[in-house]
Amino acid sequence: MKYIVALIAVVAMAVPAFAGQNPDVTGYISFDAAGDPLATTLTPTAYTAISAYVCFGNISETAGEGLKVVSFALNDVMVDCPGVMGSQAFTNLLDLAIGDPYDGVGITLSSIACRPGPIVVVGRIDCFFLAGGCCFELVDHADYPLWVVDCQEPGVVDYYTLTAHGQVNDGECEPISPVEETTWGSLKAMYQ
Repeated sequence: MKYIVALIAVVAMAVPAFAGQNPDVTGYISFDAAGDPLATTLTPTAYTAISAYVCFGNISETAGEGLKVVSFALNDVMVDCPGVMGSQAFTNLLDLAIGDPYDGVGITLSSIACRPGPIVVVGRIDCFFLAGGCCFELVDHADYPLWVVDCQEPGVVDYYTLTAHGQVNDGECEPISPVEETTWGSLKAMYQ
């Protein structure tokens, strides 16, 4: 009997450690305020204000589940695309923020309430577009790369998969390489 109780306790503690409530979460830049994952390109008129949105998809819609904390960084379009943007500002659309998305380390955003999915728009990038092409890139936070924390107490970390950058006109975006599943043996063989 004591073995059965011990087995139940081990399973109860181990199951939450495998994955949070958002195992297939995706991160992307959209030019749609609602976070449409297909709105990743924009052809704006010269000398107009534009907005890009930092979005996370495949977030659990179940009551009490969803997104509570996320960490990421952004490329600095003022530096990466000289002469294309006249200004750049980031607005947190959750509740709390630690860091700066453009400083090379990144930003961590947190919500007081649980944010259910399927899509959660966490930030807005406002720019004044002059002319030319540019790419808005969602990049890894230096300390917490690809982290999305769910609404469990305590929160469990899932890792988002980058699915799209935001392309303005003919801006050059870094290609997104798919994550390949591999075994420990194949990793070990690569470094022997």
